[in-house]
Amino acid sequence: MAKYFEPRVRISNKTYNVRTFGATNVALQPPVSLPIHIYGIKIPHLFYFVDADAPALVGYDLMRVARLVIDVHNRLVWLDATIGHVVALLRLLRVLTFLLLLRILLFSRV
Repeated sequence: MAKYFEPRVRISNKTYNVRTFGATNVALQPPVSLPIHIYGIKIPHLFYFVDADAPALVGYDLMRVARLVIDVHNRLVWLDATIGHVVALLRLLRVLTFLLLLRILLFSRV
């Protein structure tokens, strides 16, 4: 999989034999720090490569650092940080609504 990365990723020739959940062993290469970009947030994260045609997997550690929320039932993933932005926007709208009502009340008495 590393051969598809741009820019190229340097992987060590050193390997560790690791037992999988099944009864087989795989050759695991030392971790490589790669930048992950999620909605404008850049997070360095360690990835391990195996000498096999396998899909890329990320673990709970990346989900926790990136503050990812997974809705399995609806097949959705979003950032917990976006919830904070929505709350801030709702607070701003509430303040603007209050100011608009105040202005209406003040100018309607004239």
